[in-house]
Amino acid sequence: MRVRVRTAFQQLVRDELEHPGITAEAEFYVLEVDDEYYRVVNRFGEPTLYPKELFEVLDPSIPSGWRFTEYEEGEYHLEPATTGRPGFYEDWHGSDGDRVAQRSARDTFRLELLRTASEVSAADRKLIEEALSRLPASIEPPMRPVVRANDPNDPTGPRRR
Repeated sequence: MRVRVRTAFQQLVRDELEHPGITAEAEFYVLEVDDEYYRVVNRFGEPTLYPKELFEVLDPSIPSGWRFTEYEEGEYHLEPATTGRPGFYEDWHGSDGDRVAQRSARDTFRLELLRTASEVSAADRKLIEEALSRLPASIEPPMRPVVRANDPNDPTGPRRR
């Protein structure tokens, strides 16, 4: 799904946020839809929710692999199955400090964008490639201690040459 930020989007804002991650007339590939918001990779490289009324839909196409979940009182989510698990975006942002979960979420997100890019229109692919270029670099896994050969503190014992 492709959207464009409305020219006068700041006048349409109903919340206290100024939404600095988007600019008028910018186009984005939508990564999640719910009853109130679209999730896009903003200009800071963050997959962020923005109110739907700030955008006009240019192409409503949804790629394969997305799932629709409906909740009580009209709430719904339409999103890729790979990123739709509870807590996925909290992991992406590293909310609880778990760097392994953060790296996994970021890798999953990047792979989902690459998978989607392989099946969408050229215009959508261009927006996905731009989103990929804005994403932060991958998170390094936690460092393991370096153990030297024949180190008496090596729990695996001496190494043979």
